[in-house]
Amino acid sequence: MQTPGHARDLGLEIDGRLYFQAKDGSLNDKPGKMGGFYAMLEYGVLFPLAGLSYQSVEKAHYGDTSAAQIMRMYLGVIF
Repeated sequence: MQTPGHARDLGLEIDGRLYFQAKDGSLNDKPGKMGGFYAMLEYGVLFPLAGLSYQSVEKAHYGDTSAAQIMRMYLGVIF
C-alpha cells in the first residue's frame, strides 16, 4: 500500500471559478475577441477520505486529518 491510510479512496475535491472580463467599446467590441481588464477568482477544497487518514497508532499521536482549502485571485490587462 502506498497511501498513509492503506485505502484506495484518497479524497473528494470540489473546485469553482468565477471569471469577469470588461468589454469596453473602443478596444473590445467583438464578443469573441480577448482584450481589456480581466479578473478571475478560484476556490478549491479537498475533503480527505480513508486513504489520506493516519493509521490508528499514528492518529493517537498526530490527530485526524482535516479539509484543505485554497483561494486564488488573478487580475490582469490584455492589450
